[in-house]
Amino acid sequence: MTLEEKVCPIVLAGRLKYLGVNKKSDWYWDSHALVKTSGDYGITSDGEISAYTSEELGEMLPHHLKTDYVFTTYKMEDGGWFVDYTDMTPDPEKIGRPFMFTDPDGVDHTVCQSGKSESEARAKVLIFLLEHKLMRQPE
Repeated sequence: MTLEEKVCPIVLAGRLKYLGVNKKSDWYWDSHALVKTSGDYGITSDGEISAYTSEELGEMLPHHLKTDYVFTTYKMEDGGWFVDYTDMTPDPEKIGRPFMFTDPDGVDHTVCQSGKSESEARAKVLIFLLEHKLMRQPE
């Protein structure tokens, strides 16, 4: 697996920065190139965008939505990744269902995303949760 596959794509990293995610990463994007952060483990320039790894994104994502919906990640047969929040209630009619909600405009949504890499799918879910105010900013 290449380094580019281990971190979220620059477009999604930029969206996370725009949404106010300012956690530091071991890597950052600078003019479409990946660069390792310096020893102070910080971002030094406004032009640099944190390139979060799937592990770093996993630390930012909530482990549960509501009480019974658990964060799950799957590798698909085609090599892509799928991330969602799955109902783990003991009720056999509900178990395995994805988390769904209706936004203020009456549109139904399912919290699930896919991507070519695990970090891409996780970044998409984090963006979705932040945009729909289903979680607070990661600390």
